[in-house]
Amino acid sequence: MRNGKRASAHGSAAISWIEYWSDWAEQTAAATQAWMPLASPWDAGRRIRSIWLDAWGEWWQSVLRSPWFLETMRQSMGANVQFQKQVNDFLGQLHHQFQGASRQDIDQLMLAVRRIEQRMTACMERLQSPPREEPYPLAPRTNPVAPGLSGFGAGSLQRPLTSGAQSMIRPESGPANPWLAAQQAFFDESFANLRRMVRLPLLGQKARQVKKGATPSEVVYEEDRLQVLHYLSDQPPKYKTPLLFVFALVNRPYILDILPDKSVVGHFVRAGFDTYLVDWGVPTHADRHNTLSTYIDGYLRNVVDFLRERADSPRASILGYCMGGTMSAMYTALYPETVKNLILLAAGIDFSTREGLLNLWTDPRYFDVDAFVDAYGNAPPEFLQASFLLLKPVSNLIAKPLGLWDRLDDDKFVNEYLTMETWLNDNIPVPGEVFREFVKYLYQRNLLVKNQMPVGRHIVNLKRITCPVLNLMATQDDLVPCAQSAPFNDLVSSTDKRTIKLPAGHIGLAMGSRAQKELWPEATRWLAERS
Repeated sequence: MRNGKRASAHGSAAISWIEYWSDWAEQTAAATQAWMPLASPWDAGRRIRSIWLDAWGEWWQSVLRSPWFLETMRQSMGANVQFQKQVNDFLGQLHHQFQGASRQDIDQLMLAVRRIEQRMTACMERLQSPPREEPYPLAPRTNPVAPGLSGFGAGSLQRPLTSGAQSMIRPESGPANPWLAAQQAFFDESFANLRRMVRLPLLGQKARQVKKGATPSEVVYEEDRLQVLHYLSDQPPKYKTPLLFVFALVNRPYILDILPDKSVVGHFVRAGFDTYLVDWGVPTHADRHNTLSTYIDGYLRNVVDFLRERADSPRASILGYCMGGTMSAMYTALYPETVKNLILLAAGIDFSTREGLLNLWTDPRYFDVDAFVDAYGNAPPEFLQASFLLLKPVSNLIAKPLGLWDRLDDDKFVNEYLTMETWLNDNIPVPGEVFREFVKYLYQRNLLVKNQMPVGRHIVNLKRITCPVLNLMATQDDLVPCAQSAPFNDLVSSTDKRTIKLPAGHIGLAMGSRAQKELWPEATRWLAERS
């Protein structure tokens, strides 16, 4: 019976793939017919490749939602949790044995370590010793330089072809010849690939030079691992009410100030706001017992009180992004007298929707969050990063690297790509109890919209929020769909509330070009009118 179900699942996946393949074949044929007379074969090939990757990505989305994948994921997570428990037991026994180790055991261990150190030192000396000279040195080889190719190196590959070189492959006059055009396209693409290959070894150096944060700042408050950054400006603030950015506990917060021309923080600083940002720091194993109350009733409340005193203002404005937006909504409901304006950016509120894969994957039928947290302590950054990549595997693992290769000679694009990838891979662990509460109370029980969400000794009631609210959402967000954010405005008691939707993704809502031109100027105007 089990084999029959498995065969049925594979059969449905095959039928789904055949449907996507048929659609892709039709689109490819139409695209080929429309583009071939207008574009080079390479450009047409890239467009066809894009259509194929889109179709492949849609098929993968259906696979990631299939019962077969969900069951496989459940079994895999169970096996990983059991393995982690065995590792924990082994380390515990090892720790117990060394606690009661005799002097002889310690001496034997130190002797083994010393022998390993001696072997490593000998290997390093051999590697660093000069190479042995050959008894008969070979004469340097000289190759004749082909006419017209002298100085053909890394620098020449980045220069355009000379008129002489162009004349060898492109006639100055004469009727259009498809064969000559194909040859020209081949030569152009070959030289473009050579330029890309020359730049490829420099990616590592550029990646190490990525700056984290574009706007000048200073640390004005510290508590445990938390820091509050105050962004500096040449002009005094126009508005007395301080503005606090609250980011998620999953990644680092410099995505909000990632590049000079793509900085959300920069928009508000230039608009005259006294701007601050919470950097939660990197939790360790000792922080695994931190709860949402630790961050909301503790750290966030202390930071807001500090800013109110520093700015001599009775209230502060808060902008929360993603998980930080959910936490900001909880804080505002618990302490409404301290918040003047609330801006939510792609914040999850109603977790009943199944539009997002995370909502489906965290279903208690497939994910035992208690066993996971008990085994791992904190949610490992590798686990979180793998989950995010799996939301769009074709786009993240295939389309993005191919896009980088196509535009490797575009310095501005490469710098932005490396900066973005640096942030995406700068994951940090999430404290275990926070992860447990977020998954169990929100993703699995959806207690926030029911006004039953426990935070410490309090119960969050969104009806207590009466301040002006600006709810910002992305229509192409695969992490926090609009259906997860939109209900917030109907759950609060505010009379001044507005929603803005932008055709962008989860990250594009913050740093996308359209967001920089349209969304953030409008958001700064909205806040200025209420500060």
